[in-house]
Amino acid sequence: MKKLLTVISIIAILITILGCNRSNFKVNITDSKTGFPIEGKIQVNGKSVKINEGILYLNEGDYTIEKEGYGNLNLGINGNRTNNISTYMEPISYLIILTDNQNAKILIDEAERKGKIEEESIIISPVNEGQHSIVIEAPFYITKKITEEFHKGENLINANLALDSEKVQELLKNIEFPEDNKNFNFSITINGDISKNKFSYDLKGAVKNNLIENISDNNVSYTFKNSEPFINNEQVDDLERATILKFARDTIQEFLQFKEKIKSLNLKDANTDSISFTGEREFEDRKFSETIKLTLYENKVSSVTVNISSQDLQVDLEATISITIN
Repeated sequence: MKKLLTVISIIAILITILGCNRSNFKVNITDSKTGFPIEGKIQVNGKSVKINEGILYLNEGDYTIEKEGYGNLNLGINGNRTNNISTYMEPISYLIILTDNQNAKILIDEAERKGKIEEESIIISPVNEGQHSIVIEAPFYITKKITEEFHKGENLINANLALDSEKVQELLKNIEFPEDNKNFNFSITINGDISKNKFSYDLKGAVKNNLIENISDNNVSYTFKNSEPFINNEQVDDLERATILKFARDTIQEFLQFKEKIKSLNLKDANTDSISFTGEREFEDRKFSETIKLTLYENKVSSVTVNISSQDLQVDLEATISITIN
């Protein structure tokens, strides 16, 4: 009889435990506009609860969840639902900043706000209705200050920042370019297409005393005479390969005189780890649009990405140069 009672007790305990587990639901709550988890104090059926990382544990039942800045969330939980529930809260008012600067720091009423970064905008949610002061700033850009009256729903602000040329020039003065070292190794990856023929090349080379010593492809070393590539004293007759080798050489040569070239370029973008320029470039007696991006590490140029293109000539070449200082 004792054994029977013990077995019955164990079964009862297991049923109780399993029953509790079935009624304990994990609810993930996010902001409907940003997808960020809801944080801080909320009201669950009138009771104050602190929510961390958007996670709330609830039993079966009907709930009204409230949080400042959001519309009420009505949630019904029953045993037929999965134990993991995902839902969201709708902000009463939110902000979309239209900007092409993805590194912008946003302050609303002097408090920094995290936003969801999209291709050409930053979404901040929620923002209370009423008047707010907004500061939008980014390294090497002129800070923008706005006072705006916010209403219910979506609020749009156009805030493309202008580059601060003085700050960028100061940055350029302090950058160490490979030409300052005179000796370095490089690898250069070239991708693109000419007349719709796609290709990819991985080349290596070395610069000594600011002169290109060699360029190699799969351990085959090339030299240049009058800008034409040679191998074993014979001119390269493969037109595509010859064009790519000349483009690689010209790109490195251009980079060895970059401080001078900067003067003829237009500044496109700048932040703490990269600077971009646009301009024109001649290659094989033809003019191309050119974009150059310098990637920085500890105020040194660690890599360069160069793109030249021409719709008329059906040419699009991109070269990424990685630098190793000897």
